[in-house]
Amino acid sequence: MTSRITRRDFLRLTGGTAAASILAACSPVATPAVAPSKPAPATTAPPSSATATPAAAAGTPRKGGLLRYAYNGDPPTLDVQFTTTNVTSWVGLHMFETLFTYDDKFGPIPDLADSYDISSDGLTYTVKLRKGIPFHNGKEMTSEDVDASLRRWGKLSGTGKTLFERLDSLTSPDKYTMIFKLKSVYPLFETALAISGSQDPVIYPAEIVKEASDGEIKQTIGTGPYKFAEWQKDRFLRLTRFDNYVPHGDKPNGYGGKKAAYLDEIRYIAVPDQATRVAGILSGDYDYVDEAPRDQYPQLKTNPKVKIALDHTWRMAEDIINLKSAITSDQKLRQAMQAVLNCEEILKASQGLPEFYRLSPSLMLEETRWATKAGGEAFNQHNPDKAKQLLQQSNYKGQTLRWMTTKDFPGFYEEALVASQQIGQIGIKTDLQVMDWATLVKRRANADDWELFTSGWGIFTDPMLSPQFLGTYAGWWQSDKAQAQRSQLMAKPKFQDRFPIWEDLQRDWYDEVPCLYVGNTRGYRIMNPKLMDADQLTVVTRAMWNAWFQQ
Repeated sequence: MTSRITRRDFLRLTGGTAAASILAACSPVATPAVAPSKPAPATTAPPSSATATPAAAAGTPRKGGLLRYAYNGDPPTLDVQFTTTNVTSWVGLHMFETLFTYDDKFGPIPDLADSYDISSDGLTYTVKLRKGIPFHNGKEMTSEDVDASLRRWGKLSGTGKTLFERLDSLTSPDKYTMIFKLKSVYPLFETALAISGSQDPVIYPAEIVKEASDGEIKQTIGTGPYKFAEWQKDRFLRLTRFDNYVPHGDKPNGYGGKKAAYLDEIRYIAVPDQATRVAGILSGDYDYVDEAPRDQYPQLKTNPKVKIALDHTWRMAEDIINLKSAITSDQKLRQAMQAVLNCEEILKASQGLPEFYRLSPSLMLEETRWATKAGGEAFNQHNPDKAKQLLQQSNYKGQTLRWMTTKDFPGFYEEALVASQQIGQIGIKTDLQVMDWATLVKRRANADDWELFTSGWGIFTDPMLSPQFLGTYAGWWQSDKAQAQRSQLMAKPKFQDRFPIWEDLQRDWYDEVPCLYVGNTRGYRIMNPKLMDADQLTVVTRAMWNAWFQQ
């Protein structure tokens, strides 16, 4: 016996929240994928080019224009499944899609899936695929592509591994049906198969998955509203409209529904320097600037040449500790570092204005139902005397801790600088190593290369969607107690039964100190005043579908 699950049912069961991870990457990096076709020639036409379709009214979206998106730096790869790096998803989710996505209330809804049924015992999910969905190479998407893509994702992604460990079988009885049979109830099924902004379970053509084998995909082909055109590394990356794109519905609905490619082209321009990005948008060279400098916010918010928008959600500011290192595997040393931190001082130095930071002991953002203060007495202690006592109890012998950070993201370097100075006050030596984000992502995969690195996470709607709480993220928090608590969390379908387990896990996290958590941060974006609907979908990814230029 099966029953069709409705959006209302799902929201009742899960609380209607969505998962998105930001600023994370733990997979190895290889040469970026390239497209099989010849790149279209680069254009230099301004957004309001004469070829744009006239709008019926000032507020009516119209086709046309080039969106020049200035970002910190190139992604390490365009293979969304291969890395947790957020910028790969930000770019890639314009080209690739998943079985599920999120509506405007952050409830999961079908995307490449057409519908799905759940058996009465909750162990069998039958997913019907949409028919007539073309890949960018003209081939129709079928269950063969979904099967190959998800099996690959299940080997690469922490969330994917968790799902596949619970699968008894995955079969495709016909071209448009996938049947997932679970060994036990899995409360995160739809969410796991939705976009997340980090190592998303996107669908590739089966032959491309086979060609990639254990490496990266070699052809950038998906089903999304934009397709790959050209990539000149460290200069620009071009996406162009996919004219044969088939949207799911005729109205936008959060990250699903109608995804309109109004723009002729999205051109991502690598501009590592913040000042250059700001000067460029003020002079009309760019149309969208992400990760804008905090100190210029007061002036820019009143500048008529641009419009700005604060991020819709917060991020977790953290410095990950390598638990495989012979030095930082010492729990007392990690506790000493945690005890000395003055988190407010760190956040003021890294974020500047109070609009951009907040102190919170919860390891799940306050906007989620998982927020708790459990173990929070260890947060923001600012207790040098206690820290020195803990250091004396450790096995620390004056070794230098290698601390990787970057200036690619606002506040990362300043956070590491001030935190390392505070730690230095109790006698712990650090070597602050500054590098671009792509290099940091590559190096952190090797446990022999570092002791700490600066990172951050965005909104997750379940702790078991976060790679760091799964123990799969660089740093490798895999204690027996944590592993047991993870298993308990995944075995309970009801939130009221899972929440106390999560509170215990957070308490143990503060005791074991797998990273130095300093609080929440957020940023803002600067836009061309004529760019419409480009600030609506920024929680899970930076979605430019449905964005358009006013005449």
